[in-house]
Amino acid sequence: MDAEWDQIAQRALFKRQRQRRQTIFKALAWGSASAAAAILILLMLFNGPSEINDTIAPGKIFAQLETPSGKNYSLDSLSAQDLKSLGIIERTTESLQTEAHSFAGPQPEIKEIETVEIDVPLYSEYKLTLADSSVVMLNSGASIEFTKDFLSKPREVRLQGEAFFKVTKRDNTPFIVITPECSVVVLGTEFNVNNSNGATTTSLVKGSVEIKAGDQTTLLQPGKMALAQQGKDLEINTFDIESVTAWTRGEIIFKERRLEDIVNDLCRWYNVAVVFADMEAKDLKFSLFMTRTVYFEEIMRTLEKTEKIKVKIINNQVSISMS
Repeated sequence: MDAEWDQIAQRALFKRQRQRRQTIFKALAWGSASAAAAILILLMLFNGPSEINDTIAPGKIFAQLETPSGKNYSLDSLSAQDLKSLGIIERTTESLQTEAHSFAGPQPEIKEIETVEIDVPLYSEYKLTLADSSVVMLNSGASIEFTKDFLSKPREVRLQGEAFFKVTKRDNTPFIVITPECSVVVLGTEFNVNNSNGATTTSLVKGSVEIKAGDQTTLLQPGKMALAQQGKDLEINTFDIESVTAWTRGEIIFKERRLEDIVNDLCRWYNVAVVFADMEAKDLKFSLFMTRTVYFEEIMRTLEKTEKIKVKIINNQVSISMS
C-alpha cells in the first residue's frame, strides 16, 4: 500500500487538534485590477472567538458499488470474498471521521456482475488496489468502471471525475484509462486524470504515458500535462505537481488561483453552496496551504484575513463579497 495515502486517515483521527494550533497558513490576495498590489500574510490559527463558527466538516472516505438492479453497496460493507471476485484486492477501510464498519457476508447479486462500477459521492474519497496491484485513488464525485476479468483482457478502466493512478507495470499489457475526451495508455507510471466539464486533463508525475484524442497522439513526459477537449487540438503545458496531487496527501494547496476556481474545487469536498454577492470577487487570486481535514470555516477565516473579502455562512449557504 502507498504509505502516504495510508497516513491520511491517521492524520485526521490523531493529529487534528494539534494541526489546528500549529499549522501556519499562507494566503496571498491580488486585486484583479492590479496584480502588483500583492499582500502576503502569514497566519497562525488561533483558538479565540470568531464570527464564523466551525460546523461544516470535511468529507469522508466512502465509495459504493453500483449493481445492475440499481441497488448500491458500500464497499466497506462487502466481504473480502466479494471484493476479490470483483477484482479488488485492497480497499480503504479507515475513515476521515470515526465510524464503525459492519462487514456483511457474501452477496448473491455480486456474483452476477460483469462490469464493476464504483462511485465516490461528493464529499468523499476512496482508494482501491486492483487485481494487478495498481492503486487508484478516487476523488470526490468520481466513478470508475472495469470488467471483472480485468487481468484476462487489456487492462482498461473508464473514468468520470478525478483519480490518481499508480500503475503496476506488466510486460506487453498496457493500462488504459478511457474518458469521453481521450485515452491514456501506460505501462507503469504515476499520473492524475481529471475529467470534468467536457475536458480531460492528464498530469504525469512519473514514467511516461501516451495520450490519444481523436486522430491525435502524443507522448507525455513527467511534469507535463495534456488537456483534451472534443473538437480541439491537444494542449500540452507544464503543471505544479505539489498542487495537482495535494488531495492525495490530505492537503489543500492552491497557488495564485482565482477565488471562483478555489471555491468550485472546495465544494466537491465540503457540503456547501456558494454565491458571490460581488462578481469581482471571483477574479481575486489567492494562494492557500492547509490540511484537507480542517473545517470549511477555517478556510474562510484564513481568506478573510487578507482583508479582500467578507464571508457570511448560514446553514451551509455561503455568500462572498468584497471587503
